[in-house]
Amino acid sequence: MKRSSTSHIFIMFIVVLFASTAIFAAEGDSLSVTEGSGLPGNGGYVFSVNLKNVTTIKGLYFTLHDSPDSLTVTNVATTARSANFRVSFTQVDGYLKVIMIPLDGVTTFLTAGDAAILNITTGVSADAVGGTKALLTIQDVVLADGTNGAVTSHQVDGNFWFGQKGDVVYNSVVDLFDVLRLIDIAISRPPAATEYERWAGDLDSNGYIDVVDIGEAIDRAVSVPAPPAVNQPLSLESNGYAEIQMPALPTNFTGKINIPVKVNTTVPVTGMQFEFNVDSKKYIIEQPELTEVSANMSIVSKRQGEKYKVLICGTAGQMLPAGELTVLNLSVNITSPLDQAEIIELKNVLAGTENASKIETNLSQDVSEVAHVPSSFALLQNSPNPFNMSTEITYDIPNINQQVSVKLQIFNMQGQLIRTLVNSKKAAGRYRVNWNGMDKLGHYVSSGVYFYKLSAGDVVLSKKMAVMK
Repeated sequence: MKRSSTSHIFIMFIVVLFASTAIFAAEGDSLSVTEGSGLPGNGGYVFSVNLKNVTTIKGLYFTLHDSPDSLTVTNVATTARSANFRVSFTQVDGYLKVIMIPLDGVTTFLTAGDAAILNITTGVSADAVGGTKALLTIQDVVLADGTNGAVTSHQVDGNFWFGQKGDVVYNSVVDLFDVLRLIDIAISRPPAATEYERWAGDLDSNGYIDVVDIGEAIDRAVSVPAPPAVNQPLSLESNGYAEIQMPALPTNFTGKINIPVKVNTTVPVTGMQFEFNVDSKKYIIEQPELTEVSANMSIVSKRQGEKYKVLICGTAGQMLPAGELTVLNLSVNITSPLDQAEIIELKNVLAGTENASKIETNLSQDVSEVAHVPSSFALLQNSPNPFNMSTEITYDIPNINQQVSVKLQIFNMQGQLIRTLVNSKKAAGRYRVNWNGMDKLGHYVSSGVYFYKLSAGDVVLSKKMAVMK
C-alpha cells in the first residue's frame, strides 16, 4: 500500500496490549484478505479482511503489504460483524496504523464466526500494469482473546487484480475481443489461458470458464462500457481487413424496412460487434436478424437511449467465411417520412478472427446507395445458375404496413422438402439468401433440377434452379 508519494506502506491493526503468555487457538482460527480488483488510475475499490474463529476474539493486529506497491488506502471501516468496535488510523513512517477498540466496556466480543470484520477502500495507481495483479500479504498476525491473552492463528494472503471481470484481454472495457478470447479458452483453442485471463473470464466464479461465462461477457459487451483506465490498455495486432456497407434509408416512406449489413472480409470472421447511433424521432431499430450465412452464430442486441449495440459470435468456435457476406438484416421502423436519404450512423464496429485477433475495419456509408423499397412481392432467379457449391436467392417484400410471415424452401422434382432457408416475419425490403447446396441433414444434394418456393402471406412464388457437380 502507498500514500500518494511514498513507497511501501503496511496496514497494522492494534486493539489492545497483550499478555505475555501465549494461549493456543482452537483449530480453524485464521485471518484472511479477500480478493479485490480495480482499473488503474481509478479509486473507490473495496476489499475485506475476514476473521474465521472459534475462539472469542477481543482484538487483533496485523500488517498487510501489497506487491507491487500500487494501492493507496483511503479508508478503513468496520462491518456489520464488528459494528460495536471503533477504528482510527494514521500513517507513520510508511505504515498505516489502524486501531480498533470496543466502543464501550460492555461491547460484545467477536464470538465464533466466519465473516468480514473490516472493509478497506483503495485507489489504484495510474502506472499499475493492467492485466496483472498485486499480492496482498498478511504478516505479524496477533489475536487477543477475551482476557487479553495472545492467540495463535493462520493467515491467508489474497490478490488484487488490475483489471475487471470480463475484460479478458484487458483493453479497459468488455467488448467483442474478450468474448472471442473466452470462446477460445472454453474450447481449448491455443494459446493456453494466462492466470489473469482465467480470473477475468470466470464471471460466475465457479472455477472454470464455460458457456455461462461467455453469455455473461456478451451481455456486458453490449452494455454501456465502463470509464476507460488512465494508463494505456494493451493493443491488439490486426490480422486481416473488412469493409462494412449499409444502404441509406429511403425518402417518403413510413413503416418497417429491411436494411442489410454487408461485410467484405479478407479472412474468416469469428465475431463482430456493431454500435449504431439512432435518431429515435425518425426511426427505431428493432430486433436484428441473422442471415443464412450467419445463421449458426449467436446474436445479442441492446438499445440504450440513442445507441443500439449488436454482437454476433460463434460460441462454439464457428466462423463466417472470408468474402462478401450479408451478416445481418436490421428491421428499421421509420416513423416519420424522410425528406432526403439518410444513413444510420455506424459509430463503431469491431471484428475478430482466430485467436481473438483484430480485423481492421472500414465503414463505407454513402447516401447514393438507398435501401430498395419493393412495390410488389417478387422472387428473382438465383445466381449463379446452374451452380456447384453455392448460389444466392433474392426476393422482395413490399410495404404493406406490417411484417409478413415468410418461408423460403427448396424442393426436389418429386415435391419433397429438401431445406427451409427462411421461416420468420419480414419487413419490407430486398433480401438475399445463400444456399450452400446442402439438405436439412447437412448432406450435399445430387446434381439435378430443384424448385425454390417463396411463401409470403397469401402469395406463393416459385422458380427452378439446377445443381451441377
